[in-house]
Amino acid sequence: MRGKETVQKLGRTAVFCLVFCLLFGAVQRVLTQPGDMNRQLQATFAEDEPGTLDAVCIGGSNTFTLFQGPVAFAETGITVRCFGSDGQPLVAREYFLEQARKTQPDALYIITVQPYPAAFSEAVIHWSADAFPPSLTRLRMIHDLSAFYGVPLWDRVAYYLPLVQYHSRWSSLSTGDFHWGSNGLKGADNGQTFLETAEPQPQDLPRTQERCTLAQPLADYWEHLLDLCDEAGIEALFVVPPACTDEDTAREFNTVGDRIRARGYPVLDLLEQAEAVGLDPQTDYYNAQHTNVHGSLKATRFLADYLQDHYGFADKRGDPDFADWDQAAQQYRALLEPFLSDEERALLDG
Repeated sequence: MRGKETVQKLGRTAVFCLVFCLLFGAVQRVLTQPGDMNRQLQATFAEDEPGTLDAVCIGGSNTFTLFQGPVAFAETGITVRCFGSDGQPLVAREYFLEQARKTQPDALYIITVQPYPAAFSEAVIHWSADAFPPSLTRLRMIHDLSAFYGVPLWDRVAYYLPLVQYHSRWSSLSTGDFHWGSNGLKGADNGQTFLETAEPQPQDLPRTQERCTLAQPLADYWEHLLDLCDEAGIEALFVVPPACTDEDTAREFNTVGDRIRARGYPVLDLLEQAEAVGLDPQTDYYNAQHTNVHGSLKATRFLADYLQDHYGFADKRGDPDFADWDQAAQQYRALLEPFLSDEERALLDG
């Protein structure tokens, strides 16, 4: 009899713990505010069926302001999705790569090159971790980012449990906080600044053939990441985004590019290719680091053509198995309509 009562008590305890965890998770999800783009890039990444993406773009915000998957699909029929985060520290690259490969192991991985390291702020880790799919990968990423930035042990709790950071948001909740589902755009950028802002840059894109001596942590990191790519047999393409940065950063990019090529991986340097892309610093950026919708459409078209020329991905337009991509392309085209020039409309509708 006692054995039966013990089993019943254990069962009630298990049910209580399960209900508590579900409620805690739901409350934390509603209160957490990592930014809508981070949610769409990370929390909804796995909505694509395993093995259906041709390529995955890994990186920070100048990744998803650079390339728009629905536009590429509409024009070439390739399936490419961004899996990144605002302000993503370079140290986080390997964890986004690891998580994406769980469902898309055979995809081409397009990894952006950026200055190292990103300056620390609480947001840098929250943007990478808060909407990241629950997993051991997420926990390891938080641990390594916290250790890299020297975050005290107690302060790390807010990264593992975002409710600690956002518990006071009760008074500012909106209906959007209760909808964490996909917007159907396959990670395409729909931010107001991206769509509406054109900030002329005071200088042309930096061009230099000079190299620099890399700081040892940066050199070590790149060797580590390239070792991981070798060990996992990852097919990777490294992309230097066309940021309007200074020549010191351009020298760093050149040196990093040399190291990557020496390891046998291709590098597409969009700083060097800016004229071929057609980028205009006066119209195609919303700040020095990020292309706006006009620059992004040019870069998307250029990169999609490059992928077709070098990798020969099949055209999936009209394939019923990829109807969600056809829908995303139509939905994104409608969203872009008010912000397009006549020339852009003609190209997109051509």
